[in-house]
Amino acid sequence: LLDHLNIEKAFIGGISSGSGTAVRFALRHPGRTRGLIVVSPVYAGSDVGYTSGQTAAFAAMDAVASRASAEGIEVLRPLFLENLPDGMGQRAWQIASEFDPGSVVATSRFIASGAQPFASSRELRSIQAPTLLVRGDDEQHPAQVSDLYAASITDCTVLPAAGVDIARAIRDFCDAVIAA
Repeated sequence: LLDHLNIEKAFIGGISSGSGTAVRFALRHPGRTRGLIVVSPVYAGSDVGYTSGQTAAFAAMDAVASRASAEGIEVLRPLFLENLPDGMGQRAWQIASEFDPGSVVATSRFIASGAQPFASSRELRSIQAPTLLVRGDDEQHPAQVSDLYAASITDCTVLPAAGVDIARAIRDFCDAVIAA
């Protein structure tokens, strides 16, 4: 996509399990990564894997999501409306209600499999791009995963999980990297 758009370097980011895709891109394409943005990461690397809480949570999520192909995307509604704060749950559901059921099943199975986008913290140490980390602080996004990223990525700005305007923090981070 970057080649098609004639873009040399880009800011790459992900939230939750999407952070794994962003980290993997930064590891495989360091020359194309202007900055890395990781919000509430879930992956600690193959050598660590998931916590027992993550394993249980992702298995439970997969049990529901695996029904989406047969029962429709509506089966996911409780995951959003009952587990996210008011307002956020409704907004997230508006987006999720448009998801392709087959893609939901495939993604959920992948997350529940425990596959990791990198082998160890040693790989994280190789990331040279300026990085913004918004910490995780719940069972699916444990603090120890954020601690690993903060300790391993050299040029890492760390923000707390709560009380942060994430959109503003990302904008400010990108502006600062561009200005440097």
